[in-house]
Amino acid sequence: MSAGQAMNFSLPEAAILARLTDKLMTTDACVRAVLTAPELAAVAEERQAAPAVYLVYDGPQFQGGEGAAYRVTVVHRWIVTVAVASVARMRESASRHSEAAGIIPRVVEALYGWKPLPGWKALEPFTPPKPVYSPGFAYFPLGFQTSATGAAVAQQP
Repeated sequence: MSAGQAMNFSLPEAAILARLTDKLMTTDACVRAVLTAPELAAVAEERQAAPAVYLVYDGPQFQGGEGAAYRVTVVHRWIVTVAVASVARMRESASRHSEAAGIIPRVVEALYGWKPLPGWKALEPFTPPKPVYSPGFAYFPLGFQTSATGAAVAQQP
């Protein structure tokens, strides 16, 4: 694979989005929506679908190599956030936790160890940010990453 292909996060992102949609938007209606960052940004918080899962790209990390043909490994990270709504006050968060607790294992089961594309490593978790609470919603982030190695141009002397 070329370095450019290894840096193209949109390829595995599309596969991850399809996987989450397939596994969570089932007949038992685990979630109402599986959306990306641009879709989430276009909706006011009070109008967002919930429960929902949001897939947000968290950026690359680069690991270089040595040798005649320089190879670079690009680690791509996503925050997969489970969003649940509640009319309860923040201190009465048991219902939000209960609903999220039913969805989070399904997200982990759908992604952990799953290989999004040939040439890419299986998804593995990383420590995500802490949950965030607002008056009507709770957000439970999970972190997943994959990587690909690509050959770049030969190193200059």
